[in-house]
Amino acid sequence: MEESLKNDIEEIKIDSASETSLIKDYFKEDQGGKIKKLADLFGQSELELKKEFASFKAKKVYKKLNYFIDGRFRLNGDVLDILNTATKYGFYGVTVYPTVLPLAVSLLYGDSVKIRVLIDYPYGESTLKSKRSEIKRAIKGGANECLVCVSSYLIKNADEKDFVKSVQKLVKTAGDGNLSLLLDTAILSKAEIERVINLVESSGVYSVVLSRSKGVLDKNLLGELASVFNGKIKIECFDDINCSEVAVSTLLGGVDVITSEYCEDIVLDFSKKINACDSEDVQALDKTVKE
Repeated sequence: MEESLKNDIEEIKIDSASETSLIKDYFKEDQGGKIKKLADLFGQSELELKKEFASFKAKKVYKKLNYFIDGRFRLNGDVLDILNTATKYGFYGVTVYPTVLPLAVSLLYGDSVKIRVLIDYPYGESTLKSKRSEIKRAIKGGANECLVCVSSYLIKNADEKDFVKSVQKLVKTAGDGNLSLLLDTAILSKAEIERVINLVESSGVYSVVLSRSKGVLDKNLLGELASVFNGKIKIECFDDINCSEVAVSTLLGGVDVITSEYCEDIVLDFSKKINACDSEDVQALDKTVKE
């Protein structure tokens, strides 16, 4: 994570009991009357100015969210609504199955929202040839990135040199598209995960994405790995995060991007805390709102 962005995120303070949550202590305490002076300058109340500051910081977090669209259970109209949501809030991107790619490209082509195709999910047991074929099809179809699931069996049993060569072939197949690897932490130990990351960090892999097929993804493990590999390779997570507190703490732990099926819930939770009102009265903060 870039230092400037980390500093921005660190200024977010979540306190659900406070009507002016998501603002740094010094800002809330108004040292030396600076906030009052700024409020007077802009013709606003101090509370309005604090909310605008919090909204600005929340949008910094939105740029680190990747909306997972599980197209297996959705009609095209629902998928289009989610794609529009990703654009509205300025998310980093969307993650879709190959079958949803044409629809995503038709709506997001030329937009700043990245399109990541999920390949060989969830077990990664397809052959290398099959994975390369899917990557070629995805990039040709307009995907910006590919997220390829890695076989836990191969991690535990394959020769290291052969494993690295196979990853390099996947990266080469992706060409100008970013190639990320998805690892299942429910099956792999911390030592095995570290070994994989060490093996692939110089192979051109864009990021390593950690998920958990069973149970809850260990946020401490995420933080430890993000710290170990800081500046070497991006560490992301693929998890069912649905609230602002967990999203912020995960990013503060060093995770670069959060992929979740509940990104809109995170946005609404931010809005609820910033506006200090009931969820049914919330108007979610999006990137089109004047700052």
